[in-house]
Parts: sequence; C-alpha cells; structure tokens
Amino acid sequence: MRAVALSAVILLSSLPSSLNPLFLNQEGYTAVVEMLYVSPLRLGSGGELRSYAARLVELKGRRAVLEVLPGFFWEGGRPLSASDLAFTYNFLAHYRRNPTYPYWRGISAFKRGRRVVVVFPAPPEKYHFLFPILPERLLRRARPEKLEEFPPSGPYRLKSRSPSRMVLEGREGFPLKVSFSRIVLREVPDPVTRKIMMEAGQGDICVCSRQQLPRKGVRIFKISRPAFLYLGFRGLTPEERCWVARRVKGLSLSSVAQGFAKPILTPFQLWFPAEEAKLLCGKGSPPTNLTLLIPAQRERLILAQIIQASLAPVKVKIISLERGLFLRRLRSGNFQLVLSAFSLDFPSDLKEILGCKGSANYFGYCSREMEGALQEGNWGKAREVFLRDLPFLPLYESLYPVAVKKGLGWRPFENSFSSASPFRSIVQ
Repeated sequence: MRAVALSAVILLSSLPSSLNPLFLNQEGYTAVVEMLYVSPLRLGSGGELRSYAARLVELKGRRAVLEVLPGFFWEGGRPLSASDLAFTYNFLAHYRRNPTYPYWRGISAFKRGRRVVVVFPAPPEKYHFLFPILPERLLRRARPEKLEEFPPSGPYRLKSRSPSRMVLEGREGFPLKVSFSRIVLREVPDPVTRKIMMEAGQGDICVCSRQQLPRKGVRIFKISRPAFLYLGFRGLTPEERCWVARRVKGLSLSSVAQGFAKPILTPFQLWFPAEEAKLLCGKGSPPTNLTLLIPAQRERLILAQIIQASLAPVKVKIISLERGLFLRRLRSGNFQLVLSAFSLDFPSDLKEILGCKGSANYFGYCSREMEGALQEGNWGKAREVFLRDLPFLPLYESLYPVAVKKGLGWRPFENSFSSASPFRSIVQ
C-alpha cells in the first residue's frame, strides 16, 4: 500500500450500523464499503468501467469473462481467487435475503483457471461488476445475515468503532495507491455543525448539505448521484400531460437548486447520460384548472410558483403540506400535479416508479410494454415508452456537495479514498 497523506477526517451525516456489504444501504455504503472490500471492476472518472481486482477480458451480449488479477488478498493473507469471484455471482443469484437480489437473479458463473465466465439473463449493466467480492470460505460455513462484517479485501481494515466514530487503517501489501494511511469517519447528523467543523479545520472531507456549505478554506465539488426531482401527473389525459410537459421542460428550474442540479428529460439519463431524448407525444391540449401538490419546503414552493406562471392562462392552485400530510396525500393519489423526488441505486429500481405495482408509482400508470422492458432490462425500449406515455416529467438530476479542505491533495474520482471511487461522477 502506498499512501499520499497520513490521515483524513471525513464528516458524514450518518455511519452504517453494519459493515456487512449484503445489507448495507446507507450513506456510509459508498464511504466505507469501497474502502474495506474490492469489487471486480471500478468506475473511472468518466463513469467508464476499469479494472480493479479483475479485468474484463470479454463482454459479448449476455456473457462476460473476467480474469482475477494477482496481488489482492483477504485479511490473514489468503489470496483473493477466481473461486471467490465465481462464488460471489452464484451466491448473489440465489441469496433472497439480499435487498438487491432481483438484480442478480438468473446469473450463473463458473471458473476457468484465473478466469470466471459469467452468464447473465440479459446484457449486464455496470452495477453487475461493482459489487464487493465475497469470501467463499467464510460464507460456505456461516449464515451471512448473522455477520456484522466480512474479512477485508480492500485497501483498509477496521481498527476501531463507536456509535459516532469509525477508524480505518491502511492494509500493508495492498497493491494499489491509496489516498490516506488512516481515515477517521465521524457521524455528525446536524448540517450546521458539519459546516462549522469544516470551517474550524476539524474535518478534511465533508459530505455536506447545500443549504449549509462551508465557505472558508475548502473546495466544493458537485457530485452526481442517481436521484431526480420530477413533476408527476395523475388523472390527466395524454394530451393534457404532453401540453404541461412542453410548457415546463424548457424552464431553467435547475437554477433554483443553487447550481446543484443538472437538467434531464428521462430518468434513464442518470445511467446513460450520453443518450439524447425528446418527447414523442404531440403538442397536446391544455387542461382547465389544476392542483399542484408540494411538500412545505421553500425551494419546492419557488419551483411551484415558476411552474404555475408557465402554465398560464390555466389556473394552478398550489397545495403545500407538511411532510406527513404530503406523503399521505401523495400515496392516496389525490392530486393532479405533484413535485416529488426519487432516488435509485440501479436502473432496475425504476420499476418502483414505472412498474404497475411499484411502491413509488403514485400516478396510476400501468403499461405492459414498460413492464416487459423493465423486466428484460431493455432500457432503450423503456426509454421510448416513457417518452411516449410520460407518467411524470423529470425536472433535474440532484447533485450533492463534497467539501474538501484546501491543500489536502485529494478530489473525488481523480484521487479517491482508494482506487475505487466512493462517488459516481464529478460534474464540476
């Protein structure tokens, strides 16, 4: 292991309660799991797949061939092997207690020397190569759900831990360059306190709130994450939806988010940003009167007022409710327009907002074409159906700020916590 700096203090809103990568789905996932465990591949600075503990030898259709690279080892000295990699894919394909099980179902893998052949039920996505490699020897004799953590294979190991503090130290012999030999992660739930601590020099890196950004002695990076704000429709005809969408989509709504937003037209652009999109419906026709449901937040109210003005002469009544009442009304479907947000870890999560029985489908939308496309992972077809049916209109992708102390010599992706980045992409 080669380190750039001695140590760094990272301020987070929360720390994970468990370090078991099969069940870790909190903010600490990106900040901790990629430090403790290696994945087959990693994301490069442009979001492309790059070699990590393995290299991608071949990818054709539903078949991928990976070759495990030498030099990676589990805590205790046992080399990470092709058996571990093949076991990981086969385990994930059958372990139903894993929250991400639906994304792995139907996969099979087998070992050929140092290489592993993986056969997917549909052409694989990037996330199929980014999950931590699992220790075969341990999981063949232990129940995964009973384990708090696995033996580390990444650049760091856990040295100490308390409810609000976690210390990671570098593992000797790790073959790739890392940023720090020691990392202290601190849980600081209050965004104002995180801001004050960064400005006072008590933190080196902070996943901050954009409403409470430190201004002194830091550089601010805008980090892309798979989350977006949308205008949802309920009870409107296809012509009315299209008319509203065409009036709204050209607005500069992302400016309301203080620059921490990137306009998009479909949710698929979160994962496939190079794809261009345009509405496939006609000019549409205006509705009579509308109601616009929003949570009681200043930013949402400003957005709602901009949308209200853009739809004139159609009268739009804004209904602003506290969070609990807003969610109750949203889930009941008692609205015509709604400003809400959705976040996802994988493209397959879109079934929750676009599937007929999706938990976040508040629009009464149900399309057999969309269901089939989502089930098959045919994102091009799903995108086409979306632009035609338009159950909701994405307004912008949400970005979040990472504050880095000036002079630290670290920035997301270019010189990340480890060789695997804890953030998806750097926008600016």
